[in-house]
Amino acid sequence: MSSSIRDLENSSSQASPQPELNWLLHPIRQASQAQFNGNLYLHWSQAAPWGLTFRHGRLVWAWAGNHRLRRWRRLLGSHTSQGTPAVPARAQSPQQGFNSTMPVWEYETLKGMVSQGDISRETAVAIARENLIEVMFELVQRIYAIGEVPQLDSKTFKLEQPLKFFAPSEIALAVGHRWSAWRNAELSNYSPMLAPYLYQPEPLKALVSGISYRNLEQCLQGQRSLRELAALMNQNLLSLSQTLVSYERRCLIKFAQLPQPLGGGAILGQNSCSANDTTQPLVLCIDDSEMVCRQLGKIVSASGYRYDAVQDSLSGLQRILETKPSLIFLDLVMPIVSGYELCAQIRRVQELRDIPIIILTSSDSIIDRVRLKVAGSTIFLPKPIRSTAIQKVLNTYCLGNAAAA
Repeated sequence: MSSSIRDLENSSSQASPQPELNWLLHPIRQASQAQFNGNLYLHWSQAAPWGLTFRHGRLVWAWAGNHRLRRWRRLLGSHTSQGTPAVPARAQSPQQGFNSTMPVWEYETLKGMVSQGDISRETAVAIARENLIEVMFELVQRIYAIGEVPQLDSKTFKLEQPLKFFAPSEIALAVGHRWSAWRNAELSNYSPMLAPYLYQPEPLKALVSGISYRNLEQCLQGQRSLRELAALMNQNLLSLSQTLVSYERRCLIKFAQLPQPLGGGAILGQNSCSANDTTQPLVLCIDDSEMVCRQLGKIVSASGYRYDAVQDSLSGLQRILETKPSLIFLDLVMPIVSGYELCAQIRRVQELRDIPIIILTSSDSIIDRVRLKVAGSTIFLPKPIRSTAIQKVLNTYCLGNAAAA
């Protein structure tokens, strides 16, 4: 049963003026003292869990219960000049993370980018540190705003070769400073992930300059969070939030929850079985081409199997962990995370090692084939894909699964 902030304040005659921060630090200190290895999950009711990843009692990574890809894009974009993924990830499952013994996909991707030389180790460490501070700050703000502390769960595993360990005291100090400033600015009830939008444009137009109004009109559409707006407008988050909240208090703008990311769910043909028919094998395609995903979906669905497609390679491993497909079609050339790297990541997970991985490639070089065999691929199929070749693969790798079901 969750406790309220009032209960926390009444539990001690020397209650801290920031019980929400102290509550969060308590389980973190316990994990640190116990030299904990694994994930600490924090969740409210049926909402998606938040999480903190530890190695020997020190912090490594953290994630919020929603809008994870949005945060990843912004943090990566603010520290690098190489761009960010173009396809939004589907909304995260409420129970995501509880079944995974791997760190979250963002961290695995970050490690992969360092190993491939795409970003420096120093840049990756800076991203990891800022991510920890942001997520812990938002946890504190959420506890304060809803007046209820989350339930706790944990899963033990040992993270291999982390980029850096962060002392909980170091991160807690940074979070404490930001939270104090946020409270002093009378923003305690406002999450930095809220999205402002114009409510009464004419009075606002009369209040600010023409250039400022045009900027506000363009930016305040309920589609970007305060954090994203601060990055876009190159402004300090606290100062920008104070300004926008002052407009909100005069009923000139309003705040909304960020829209949930569009689902990347199953692409099903007219003759396919129901997406809820779990007796049929699930075929997953990871390819940044929508045309390939749809073409493959028609072939798979017409054969009576369930089908799912992911166009964003960053969230590919997470989707596999969620759905446990019977067969994976994987594109070789994709932005950010290549087919080589994703195939190797899949094979490093014990429970995924036996899933057949069919590589889709327009390259037929011996070097590519050798690299992919080493990475753990099953077979190769040339692009453009052909119905007869796909059907042969389905007959080989899915019919046995269907019969067993």
